[in-house]
Amino acid sequence: MRGKDSQPNLSVPPSEELAQPQNTPPRPRWRKFLVPTIAALAVLGLVGWVAATRFIIPLIIASQMKSQPTPVPLANPKSAPIADSSDYAASLDSRQLVQVQPRVSGQISAIYVKPGDRVQAGQPLLQIDAAEQRA
Repeated sequence: MRGKDSQPNLSVPPSEELAQPQNTPPRPRWRKFLVPTIAALAVLGLVGWVAATRFIIPLIIASQMKSQPTPVPLANPKSAPIADSSDYAASLDSRQLVQVQPRVSGQISAIYVKPGDRVQAGQPLLQIDAAEQRA
């Protein structure tokens, strides 16, 4: 025989019994960051893989390859005459310097020597116009 207290309480609907909190321990705090962290690591891994396969590995391979020689067009030599001439830039100084000063002033009417000519002592070098001296 069952008493009045042994029967289940039918006044509480079964849905409310399920809504009551159960005695489960709270979830650890790190669990709510687990999925976003794994997703972020997957995205970073994908970006790293793309960067390595598209940019870094081709650069490493290209730097290790030997460079190809530059093709150069070749020509056969031909015989041709060459003018034998040479140009040199130079300046010459005389062994002795002589200062020439006339005894009188006036206009030069004639020059008897050229630059570089050898001259003797007493040889006339130029002629001064005598018209100024007469005046």
